[in-house]
Amino acid sequence: MVSFSGNPQNMIVGAAAAGEPSFAQYLIMTLPVGVACLAVDAALLVWLFRRQLPPGPLVERSPRRPAIDRVLATKGVLALVAFAVMAIAGVDLAGASMTAATGLVLLARVPPRPVLAAVDWPLLAFFAGLFVVVAGLAQPGCSPTPSVRWPPCSGAATPSASSPSSPWSSSAPTWCRTCRWCSSR
Repeated sequence: MVSFSGNPQNMIVGAAAAGEPSFAQYLIMTLPVGVACLAVDAALLVWLFRRQLPPGPLVERSPRRPAIDRVLATKGVLALVAFAVMAIAGVDLAGASMTAATGLVLLARVPPRPVLAAVDWPLLAFFAGLFVVVAGLAQPGCSPTPSVRWPPCSGAATPSASSPSSPWSSSAPTWCRTCRWCSSR
């Protein structure tokens, strides 16, 4: 929720609400809402499951610790930090993510074949399609921004002469001269 690149819906909402916010701007706008939602979720879970939850602190459990390659984990955290620094500095998200991922691949020194075998390719193709849809929705005529109105200013509907700046008037107002329908008239 608090990351502009977290999912395509965040990109659509962010672009519709604030134009083209940077990674840092989107984080600043959504972090308070994300923290508040997390607190509300925690309170709701405690309230909804109050009869199933034991009173007092939970019993200490000691499950087996997973095997962690600390060197590789450190390299992964460094790649994440590098991505965050580049994104906050204003580097294009695609460039920042590709740079961080390339750096991690080079530094990790892990054979690529087992890594590529573990990739969920249908899910990757699904997300690639979602990003294509997001890019398509960002085009004029699809985005609910103030500079683009629907229906297009074709002059088909003229409400009255008293509202010459109406988007349905036969003379396209100045805010609409750049949309693809009005510019082709």
